[in-house]
Amino acid sequence: MNQLSRARPLLPEGEEHDFTLQADYFDGQVDLKAFCAAHPHHPILGTNPLVLEPQKGSFVFLARFGGVVFWDCPEGLIRQIHEELKSLPGLSQLEEQARDFLKVRVGAAEDSVGFSEVQLREFTLEKLRIVSLTLAQSVALDHFEAAVSRAMARFPACGRRPQPRGQVAAAPSGSPADRWVRHGSAGRGAGQPHPVR
Repeated sequence: MNQLSRARPLLPEGEEHDFTLQADYFDGQVDLKAFCAAHPHHPILGTNPLVLEPQKGSFVFLARFGGVVFWDCPEGLIRQIHEELKSLPGLSQLEEQARDFLKVRVGAAEDSVGFSEVQLREFTLEKLRIVSLTLAQSVALDHFEAAVSRAMARFPACGRRPQPRGQVAAAPSGSPADRWVRHGSAGRGAGQPHPVR
C-alpha cells in the first residue's frame, strides 16, 4: 500500500464523528492471510496490520499478535468477527479480561490524546492504524501482566525477610550454622571452619 492511500480520508473532509472503540485480545497469533482467504466477504482497506470495513462506517483492525480493535461495530458484528477468528488454527481463546474501550472524536480543532479519549482533526487509514495498534498493544500487555501475576501467585513467599546490608541474620536454632556459631571458632585459623557436631 502506498503513502497516498494511507493518507486518504475515511470520512468526508470536515465531517465530525464520535467513534466507540472496543479492543480485544486473542491468545495466539492471527494468520492474516488465512483470515482473508477464509472470509473474503470483508472489504480490505489495508494489510499488515489488516484493516477491514465489514459494514459501512464500521472498521476492524487485526494485528498478528492477537489484538483486535473494533471501530463503531454493532454487537452482532463483533460476535461474528470473534467467531471467525476462533475458527482459525493457532488461536486458543478470547481473553475477555483484557478488553478495553476508547472514544475517538473526529473533526477536532487539533489532534490530542487523553486517558479515555483521542481527538483527531481528520480520519485517515494511517491514523486508524496508529490509534488501533496502540490500543491493541495495551490489551495484549494487560493480558501478559495478568498472566505473570497469576504465575507469581503460585510461588510461596520467601521464608525470611531480607536483612539490611551489613547485618547477619540469625540461623535457625539447631541448624548446622547455629551449632557452628555456638561452639565458636576461636583459636582456629582463618578458613578452617569448626566441625559440626
